[in-house]
Amino acid sequence: MDASTEIGRAKNCLSPDDIIEKYKEAISYYGKSKVAGVIELEACVKAVRVLAIQKRSMEASEFLQNVVYINLRQLSEEEKIQRYSVLSELYELIGFHRKSAFFKRVAAMQCVAPTIPEPGWKACYKLLLETLPGYSLSLDPKDFSK
Repeated sequence: MDASTEIGRAKNCLSPDDIIEKYKEAISYYGKSKVAGVIELEACVKAVRVLAIQKRSMEASEFLQNVVYINLRQLSEEEKIQRYSVLSELYELIGFHRKSAFFKRVAAMQCVAPTIPEPGWKACYKLLLETLPGYSLSLDPKDFSK
């Protein structure tokens, strides 16, 4: 390829800021449709991953905060657990450890929700144990003062 082709290709590439603007625009459109909640959620998750790569945690957290309010109709209990677990993972990815622990705790509580015929106590316990570092808590007796 010659240099002019490379320059033309570079002009057609989006800058990091443009990528995020395109995500915001897409999310805005999907947010207007009541049936596109899953697509809106996916766009937010992808935007957060891009922002995490760019080390723009505060902007990523804004996208994640919006995810909480996306109305996904008739989610099963398993899908709710998955949604909160993904939120937890994404908050961990951007370094928001306490917020990550919060959503992991919400996922744990969803495992034993009253609407579930057979509560998943083991899954709940496992998730709750994983929240401890996010809250700066430990089960190690050496960490307790006398």
